[in-house]
Amino acid sequence: MMRLRTFQQWMAAVPVMKWEDLLAAHPTPHLVVAWLHATQRTGEGRVASFNLLKRAATALDPGGDWAMTDANPKEIYIAYEEAADAAQLCTLVRAKPLGPSLQWMSQAAFRFEGEAKRSVADALKAAVRSAVRRPPYLR
Repeated sequence: MMRLRTFQQWMAAVPVMKWEDLLAAHPTPHLVVAWLHATQRTGEGRVASFNLLKRAATALDPGGDWAMTDANPKEIYIAYEEAADAAQLCTLVRAKPLGPSLQWMSQAAFRFEGEAKRSVADALKAAVRSAVRRPPYLR
């Protein structure tokens, strides 16, 4: 079962690292690749996609270090120190494993459109509703 954090937990979470710092600390992290639709590759669409993925990755409460980067015009990379953290995101967006790589401990990819975008948006809405419904002493 995926864990989504409340807003208070999110604020105290392991912050996203700079891409270069993650690779320096963890030379072969677990990679999740978001393949972007043509309409998401530039401008506001690109920024919105990046921010939505960042919110989702943060809300999943990664236990280890992680980072994101605009890898190239067609892809956003999310890398994790821990396999379990990558697996959570992969489950949410239904990412498919990619072949072995010398650069990554494991790698998976998904098309960030349709079902994957809906899953991310729904999970974030559920996390917000959950945080609002619980009394402060239970958060």
